[in-house]
Amino acid sequence: MLKHEIDSEVLISATAGPNGLAHIRVELAGKLIVHDLVELRSAVDRKRCCNVIQKAIPALSEDEIEAQLLEIDPSSLPELGCGDAESWAEPIPVERQRLPEFPLDSLPAPLREWVGSVSYSTQTPVALPALLGIAACSGMVARRIEIETGRNGYCEPVNLYVATLMEPGTRKSDVFRLTFAPLDQLEKESVEAAKPEFFTAMAERRMLEAASKIAEKKASSGNAAARKRALKLAEELGRSPLPTLPRLWMDDTGAEAVENELARQGGRLIVRGVEGGLFEVLAGRYTNGAGNFDVFQKGHACDDLRVDRISRSVSVDRCCLTVAYAIQPEVVRGMAANKAFRGKGLIGRFLFGMPDSPLGNRLIETDPVPNSVAADYRLLTRRLWALGNAVGEKPQVLRIADEALLEWQSWKAEVETMLGDGGLLQGIRDWGGKLVGLSARLAAVFHLIATDHPKAWEVPVGPPAIRSAIEVARWSIPHAQAAIGLLAGETRLNRDLSFLFQWLRRRRLPDFSRRDFHQAARAQFDGEPERLRDALSEMIECGWIRRIAPSERSVGRPSERYAVHPSLWSDASKGRPPGTAPQD
Repeated sequence: MLKHEIDSEVLISATAGPNGLAHIRVELAGKLIVHDLVELRSAVDRKRCCNVIQKAIPALSEDEIEAQLLEIDPSSLPELGCGDAESWAEPIPVERQRLPEFPLDSLPAPLREWVGSVSYSTQTPVALPALLGIAACSGMVARRIEIETGRNGYCEPVNLYVATLMEPGTRKSDVFRLTFAPLDQLEKESVEAAKPEFFTAMAERRMLEAASKIAEKKASSGNAAARKRALKLAEELGRSPLPTLPRLWMDDTGAEAVENELARQGGRLIVRGVEGGLFEVLAGRYTNGAGNFDVFQKGHACDDLRVDRISRSVSVDRCCLTVAYAIQPEVVRGMAANKAFRGKGLIGRFLFGMPDSPLGNRLIETDPVPNSVAADYRLLTRRLWALGNAVGEKPQVLRIADEALLEWQSWKAEVETMLGDGGLLQGIRDWGGKLVGLSARLAAVFHLIATDHPKAWEVPVGPPAIRSAIEVARWSIPHAQAAIGLLAGETRLNRDLSFLFQWLRRRRLPDFSRRDFHQAARAQFDGEPERLRDALSEMIECGWIRRIAPSERSVGRPSERYAVHPSLWSDASKGRPPGTAPQD
């Protein structure tokens, strides 16, 4: 390692890096302050590196720093003492595989531009607005339209259950607001339009109830005419449903409240949220762990709902729910102890997304979603709402076009193979068994989004919608595996290893000290040093790091140092990353 002192406290060292770059390390009083990858032959890159170092140590001038960089001969840089990639054995994979990004181009044009704009404006992964937007659109036509999936005449409803799992502080609420603002406006307008009829009906009902009480009182004294009138009024009250104002959605609620609201709203409802309270209620927060999934199971399949209990009775024909949640992974981990979530098939009904966290890589300033894009999305939701309302109580049926049948049948056959022993879906058959149905629902929603026709159900579902649905379904498989892995009880060690991998990638370090990692991971390990020890031991055992001698200039008690497998930091550094001071 070449070393150059600028003064008694500052040391610049250099070793050979990937792709002809140099690893520049700057230590102040023995503490690593800056680590960067630099093209020393490039004046522009040297200037950039000087700026980084000067910002970290303002007492140094850029001229002093550049003078030291110029003394380093790029052609004679030593390899890092821990060796290059060829001196390491192939490491054993321990980190969860990197999940694919959502295929934005698979979305139909009216939705695609909005999703891309929201993702950029909020600096959130595409999967978040994509899944929420798809769910919002499906909720507009749920219960009113179905899609025929095969020659046997079986029809799949088009409502969707989606759940995006993201860390706190990733702007889930901002995306939620943008997604559902047009639906909130639709609900307000529907309420205002219904108020005159609602209050008239309420007044008429109160008058009927008052007249019924008077007639019953007179009839109790033996008045035959009053008895006849009381019975007639009771019959009239029984035929008159209790007036209710329209409602499109609910949040942070329980199963009983959903059942009651479904009955009031004619059988369809959107349940949505960003806090995951619904999942905790379903897990039995108020019922000693005994969850009530019935309405959510039937609401997904649009089955009839019948509730007959001592305290209440509910009857809903073809109840239909759309569920859209963006929740923290910790909520799902908390459900791991409740085996009913998988055993009763509720989890198998969800389209999951587990995008990588954007934290640490977001742009600080972005433009808002263009007004024209927001307006197009608002018009799309209104068009779908009007389309659904144009259908009566009997749903209209979409059919797959002849030219798309071959692709559709091939996909069904492929899914069946994946469900077999040794297949991709063997470990999550409860979810994979519903993948064809999910694909059909996606194809129907994509078709309705793309088809601007007053009777869009009369237009067959063509190859574009089928291909897009299959692409999203393929994308969803590893995300479902990861989400269900959390539900199965991801170990704490797995999470600690993931944290260590992410820290190393973010800092792009070829080596580090135990003290460095301990300082960065205090919140993660929450005062449990044995977890830090176990994570480091596992990384050594699997060949990702190995011990090296402490720094010669360590101040105080030397801390253990570890070399990092070159594939980890060099893969993270392909294309020369921007030079930054390390951040914990």
